[in-house]
Amino acid sequence: MSTIELQDKSSVRQRRLTAILEVCGVYMVGQLLAFIFMKLLGVEIQNPITVLEANPNADLLEMSRNLAVILFLQYGGIMLPALTIGWWYRKRRMSDYGVTTARQPILKQVGIGIVLFAVAELPAKLLIAIDHVIPLGAKAVTQNIVYMLDWSDFKFWVFMAVGSFLLIPFVEEFFYRGYVQVRLGEDFDVPTAILVTALFFEFSHGQYYLTVSPWTAGMLLTGVFSSLAWGYIFYRTRSLIAPIVAHVLINIPVRGMADFLFPIAMIVIVVIYRKQIMEEFRAFGAMFKSDILSKFGTTLASIFMILFAITVTTAEDIAILFGVVALIIALVLEVMDKRKLKKNEKLAGVSS
Repeated sequence: MSTIELQDKSSVRQRRLTAILEVCGVYMVGQLLAFIFMKLLGVEIQNPITVLEANPNADLLEMSRNLAVILFLQYGGIMLPALTIGWWYRKRRMSDYGVTTARQPILKQVGIGIVLFAVAELPAKLLIAIDHVIPLGAKAVTQNIVYMLDWSDFKFWVFMAVGSFLLIPFVEEFFYRGYVQVRLGEDFDVPTAILVTALFFEFSHGQYYLTVSPWTAGMLLTGVFSSLAWGYIFYRTRSLIAPIVAHVLINIPVRGMADFLFPIAMIVIVVIYRKQIMEEFRAFGAMFKSDILSKFGTTLASIFMILFAITVTTAEDIAILFGVVALIIALVLEVMDKRKLKKNEKLAGVSS
């Protein structure tokens, strides 16, 4: 192998390491910024699940207001360094993060999102239906709390809109698909970016592995499948609209007969659009056919992001310390990369 080939491989590995470190650093430094903002603004930081566990009759409207402020500050803190670095390093625009219709009718994108919901969430909905017949064990604490609340009270729906199906899908998709998948896709291949983002997203939801049971294991696996589908459709459409629509529909709470009616309706949608769905499945399979899981870089990045997400959930202080160091290293490497690029451009200008 020539010296130039070795240098090229070393450069690729360095850029991939930089991408991983930047994502981890942005996530944790963003959390730290959000904490500082909350302290400066006097926002009371409370975990709504902890509050409702202690007092199921807590004021849901007040909790909704506090939660909305916390979410805006949290994801604002995360996206501030993400967007700043993206503009400085690669001159990314908002459309690069999927904030665009991608020159497609919005209704078409919404329709894609509905079909995406039917396909991606069907395994999870079937799991829920099975659990009604054959109990699959302990549920996540969040789900137990939701079932404890009064669904007939409008305050419940205000709270769920903020904490589940209205605000959460926008901020999460903007960060995970819009930023993380795009950033990783710049220095990894597309399948790796989709896979690593899906694993990072799902393992960031600690409720699916902090409680151990067949139910939570099943929800974790079906969640990874959903996230892979969202990432693939985002890649195909270059817009966040369809993943957000699917995410909204998935997060709307249902129970009782709706747990059986939803899977039936989803199966009907799948049957109607079976040809288009099969075409996308074949394209998706072809994308991942190139031995992606045997690639050392993909495997290493996947394992690293899973461990990082678990550390964030179980040892946040350690994760914050790591995140600060990771972002500093990433910025140093990106400065070096920009200088190298400018140097190469000058050399190319002189030679021409």
